[in-house]
Amino acid sequence: MENETRLNMAHIKQALPKERKVSEYEIHTKFVAWIRKEHPAVKFIHPENEGRRNFRKATSSRNMGMKAGQLDLYFLHSVNGFNGLAIELKVKPNRPSPDQNQEILELKEMNWVAEVVYSLDEAKEKFRKYFQLT
Repeated sequence: MENETRLNMAHIKQALPKERKVSEYEIHTKFVAWIRKEHPAVKFIHPENEGRRNFRKATSSRNMGMKAGQLDLYFLHSVNGFNGLAIELKVKPNRPSPDQNQEILELKEMNWVAEVVYSLDEAKEKFRKYFQLT
């Protein structure tokens, strides 16, 4: 009986769908869609600096101002004495790179709020807090 119960439990576990890991891309695009729908007046930029480039494209991008460590989104609004909000979106167990940690420190020195978030809900929460929407 005990072995039969273990077999049934193993079968049930196999039958349950595995929880799909949400990608940083999915969080990012859902967050941007939410901002555009709910807060269309908010100005923000995404510096496209992820991904691999060939030598020529990488050189061209650097010459045009791209640098390692840029965060995912920069909100260009001064609020409550801060100069802006920068958000880096990650999924666990990923962590900010050393260049991103340096960017966060430099932004904070320039009176920006710079945050690393690990979910869509956390991104929305930081956004609402910064823009005093809560």
